[in-house]
Amino acid sequence: MKLTISHKFILLPLCLRTSYAFSPVYSSIVQRSPSFLLNQASDEIHVLKKYDDYQEQMEALSFLSTVASDTTDLIGEAQEIFDNMFQKWYDDDREDLEPTTAIYNSLISVYGHSGDAKTASSIFQKMVDDTEGIPEADEQTYITMLEIYEKNRNMKKAKEILALYQEKHDDISVDIYNMMLTLYKRSGDWNSPQEAEELLQSMPSPNTKSFCLVMQCYNRNSHKSKVLLAIEKINELADTMKNLGRDDVNANDRSIMNERIKSIATRRDKTAFEDAEKLLMEMTERLDENEKPSASTFINTINVLRGDRSASATKKSMTLLEVLKDMYKKELESEGNWEKLKPDTRVVNAVMNVVARTKAKGKAQLTKDLLSDLVKAHKESQDDDYSPNLRTYNNVITACAFTRGNEGECEEALKIMVETFNEMKIPESRHQPNQVTFGLFLKGLSNLVKDEGKRQNIAENLFRKCCRDGYVNQFVLDSLVEATSADFVEKILGRADEDGVSIPEEWCRQL
Repeated sequence: MKLTISHKFILLPLCLRTSYAFSPVYSSIVQRSPSFLLNQASDEIHVLKKYDDYQEQMEALSFLSTVASDTTDLIGEAQEIFDNMFQKWYDDDREDLEPTTAIYNSLISVYGHSGDAKTASSIFQKMVDDTEGIPEADEQTYITMLEIYEKNRNMKKAKEILALYQEKHDDISVDIYNMMLTLYKRSGDWNSPQEAEELLQSMPSPNTKSFCLVMQCYNRNSHKSKVLLAIEKINELADTMKNLGRDDVNANDRSIMNERIKSIATRRDKTAFEDAEKLLMEMTERLDENEKPSASTFINTINVLRGDRSASATKKSMTLLEVLKDMYKKELESEGNWEKLKPDTRVVNAVMNVVARTKAKGKAQLTKDLLSDLVKAHKESQDDDYSPNLRTYNNVITACAFTRGNEGECEEALKIMVETFNEMKIPESRHQPNQVTFGLFLKGLSNLVKDEGKRQNIAENLFRKCCRDGYVNQFVLDSLVEATSADFVEKILGRADEDGVSIPEEWCRQL
């Protein structure tokens, strides 16, 4: 059993009881925890005495239920703690331990996020029905139920929760509406953008986040045939924000501008980049911290260039990277908001992704240099945000594989591709080649190695490595055929029947 929990989350206060300290769930957390937590668990048994102890424990379990990959044991833990608290309040006349709405909310959260939405709904219903001895539901109770149905992608139930809240409350907070808009954004339904906009229009006081969520809904869920409509809608929403004239609705907010730039990226026309760049440059001149661009804004603008094969796309993306680096340096020197402007691996990957597919000369060396710069920055700063990842290395392989030029240019690209691949293969590397790496390398051989015998020899050796590593898939096989020939591949794999060619499961065990 594994929990996908990072160390910074482990620091959440936990009141450890014996059963919890030795449960399978807790054991898997302890294996990743700082040593002081291990000592805390083993030095003494923590007895729950005060209300705050119970609340702290229930909140911890509620949190774990939202991040754990296996939450089976959490329900039993939460119910046991709740029952213990309830018994002391009811049987021992401990009025200070009466379970409050907050306790019930945590219990609902654990059940719902652990796969038992039915029980969560049952507890919720008792709260809204004013059942004797059970506290009344508050706003957070409804938000918790919406979060549960968001996780389950159950829009029908979520709409029922919102309708119930509207029925029982005249004054509905923007947080309830925004949670519902979040559900629409993540639903993936083709009609969710329209429904989200209708909800927005019904809101008495939508804020900046409300508009941003609807924009995100249009950007994420609009069908390809409705891209232009989505762009038009997003622009209309921005105009509406400007006309409202309210302090809590800012059309120049960074989140809004990011969505506008993302929508421009879907146009794929000749003026798209210029329009996106114009918005970005306007943001660089603003004084409000919430209106200034972040690294993500630069990434969104760079992404507008994806699909542009011209050499100028390389120059444009590199220029934006330099602008970001300059802004970052100035913010760092002035002790400003430099964290949001780090020219980190995410930004460099976006640039490399553009460069790798262009027709620019020397793109293989350029991407290799960008990789080297990241390695150096990570080594000097010890900041993992600058650590190259598998995508970074594959971007270099891509740039090499799609290099077209004279013999000298092809030889240089092949040399860089081999060097990069070998760097990935060393035992201490955290980024071993995967199916994408092998497939791109094989595909690149057809461009870079003109001598058929040499190309087939390299391709066969590489394919054997791929088989041993367990990354053979259709992309790898297609790339092998492209680098050699169907007849050559048949000599290696045998003749294919009408259903294709059979390969040992061991060859694709990592997929």
